[in-house]
Amino acid sequence: MLSHGLVPSALFLCVGVLYDQLKTRLVTYYGGLVSTMPNLSTIFSSSTLANMSSPGTH
Repeated sequence: MLSHGLVPSALFLCVGVLYDQLKTRLVTYYGGLVSTMPNLSTIFSSSTLANMSSPGTH
């Protein structure tokens, strides 16, 4: 129950931050995010793995 509440919230937060910074939903403008926002990309990738129920992310 705890991970079900935290993981989707983290994903929505990451998408909201991306939209707020870039003001677009086109994926082509999202290139190079690791170099400009490394913390956000780390949170986004770990949340995506947790959403897929990878081992060690529960």
